[in-house]
Amino acid sequence: MGVTEERVTKQLTFARNASGLTRGLSLIDVFGMGIIDILPLYGIWFMFMAGLALFTGANLFISLGITAITFGVASPIMWGVLGGSMPRSGGDYVYNSRILHPSIALAASMGMILGQFYWNIYMATWITQPSLQMLGQFMGWPGLVNFAESKWGTFACAIVLYIVAFCMVGFSMRVFKAVQRPILLISLLTTAICFLPMLFTSKGAFIANWNAAAAHYGSLNYSSFVAAAEKANGAAFPTTWNWGDTIGGFTAVFMLVIYAWCSVYVGGEVKKPSRSIMMANALGGFVTVALAFLFLFGAYHVAESKFLIAAAQTEYNGGLAGYNFPWASGVLGISFVASGFNRVIGILLSLTWLISTIAIFGVIMTYVSRVLFAWGMDRMGPKFFADVSHRYGTPIKALLFATVICGTFTAAYILWLQNALTGLFASGLMLVTVFLVTAISAIVFPYRKRVRGIWESSPFYGWRLARVPVITIAGVVYLSYLVILIYYSFFNSKTRDVTGRSIFTFVAVWVIGVAWYFFWAWRSKKREIDVGQSFEMLPPE
Repeated sequence: MGVTEERVTKQLTFARNASGLTRGLSLIDVFGMGIIDILPLYGIWFMFMAGLALFTGANLFISLGITAITFGVASPIMWGVLGGSMPRSGGDYVYNSRILHPSIALAASMGMILGQFYWNIYMATWITQPSLQMLGQFMGWPGLVNFAESKWGTFACAIVLYIVAFCMVGFSMRVFKAVQRPILLISLLTTAICFLPMLFTSKGAFIANWNAAAAHYGSLNYSSFVAAAEKANGAAFPTTWNWGDTIGGFTAVFMLVIYAWCSVYVGGEVKKPSRSIMMANALGGFVTVALAFLFLFGAYHVAESKFLIAAAQTEYNGGLAGYNFPWASGVLGISFVASGFNRVIGILLSLTWLISTIAIFGVIMTYVSRVLFAWGMDRMGPKFFADVSHRYGTPIKALLFATVICGTFTAAYILWLQNALTGLFASGLMLVTVFLVTAISAIVFPYRKRVRGIWESSPFYGWRLARVPVITIAGVVYLSYLVILIYYSFFNSKTRDVTGRSIFTFVAVWVIGVAWYFFWAWRSKKREIDVGQSFEMLPPE
């Protein structure tokens, strides 16, 4: 081998002896990442709106309870065992590439990145709508509402959001921790405080508040609102629940638990990962489920089920003839009315959504950058993906790359392409890429010869139930729940247009992901580098 060729080979090796990342994240830090990524107020808003609007006969108490004791238990076990057995940053890409095949892992994590980019593009508008928009509506400030609803106001706030998020996570995780902890505390406390008025307000007082606001704004009173919503629905709302709609309600409540998994993407930076990753996932799901139950108890305390269905459908459909309140009729509006139009509650609802949006941007861009980092460590991408800043201890170039790409698409979406990204197709994309593929990896992990050494050295090797590895059992439960969600994403007429409408996008992502793997494998082979060796070992910490 000549000198020049040898130099090229060394450059492409990316120095696997050390990654440059450090284990500085505690259990509280990764728990905070999970809570922030779930975004409890959004999850509860989505549960109520989508759950009752699409499945009017759903009992959300039962939907949430079943989800908590099945998926809510299986998820932290599955991700915790994988993360504790392979405690490296990169998450599902690391596990799937070692257990299944790197081409499958590349396709799945390509879908994960696209899904997270979609969420960021979608959530970039949340600073103005609903955060500032809601504040203006609750406070009676039409100027703020007009600014929040303007295209250029939304664009300006989105750009500021990207800059703040990058600064929060790019310049060492110490900065992120210092910002995240107060945001975590504020968001959890304010969410709980905003729902408490519903528990201490009688049904009669709530109806009186609603009717007083209806008279002030020339809107439908309590009973007329329900009647108008039933007329728009084309049929009377059910007075009892049924199992079909309750199972369908899984597609609304799953948002409250499924995204607690994000701590695995910083597995190489977590202290005591075999304990912290699993506990953080479990605590994240428990806290958000508890907040969701708090809201449901409060909502059914102040209003009848028909009214709640009418409120959910009105918000889901973007309005109702005769409904003239300046705020939306769902979770946030119900809380505000129950509080007696308390301005402090109005400010807290707006503030909670705003600061949670800022924090979730930082979390998402963090683990997207860690996926790119893991690709780079395996020579599955440009060298700069794996370049960790000695000063900041973060893959700042990969983070900047992801921020610029996502920010560019966000600008295009806000200014010109708002009709191009409709529906929550990212949910369906994540189901069939990240979650489904990783569930299969979890099920077969103890039985795959190629990772026998990793499994036998895992701290969870002895975790068995009736001689079956616990991770396999957790993976089966997790996969079974996913099958229900996938059915509603792609086949059920009530929800397929909401979560799974872009099936061609999913196919394209997999084609691009597999092609990406073979391109980089071919590129390395031309320089006499066998990338297969990378997948016989774990990336360095």
